[in-house]
Amino acid sequence: MGAKRYILYIGEYMTTDKEKIDTLINRLDNLDFVIKSFIDNSEKLKSKYSLEEEILSCNARKNVLLEELAKLGGSWPLTN
Repeated sequence: MGAKRYILYIGEYMTTDKEKIDTLINRLDNLDFVIKSFIDNSEKLKSKYSLEEEILSCNARKNVLLEELAKLGGSWPLTN
């Protein structure tokens, strides 16, 4: 099985790096929620999904988002 490749599109309408950073952080927060949801509901979903495969897929997407965020000078997770 070959590695999946993820393409990141954050929109041409975004004119500032701040807007791009905010979008990337939002996507990372959403992805984190999805990962936690898969883990929390793994028993209910095991007949439909492979937890290992879903986590690997989510982590691959997360890595792409984090790389792009780092290029823009942003960081995640945010701390208050």
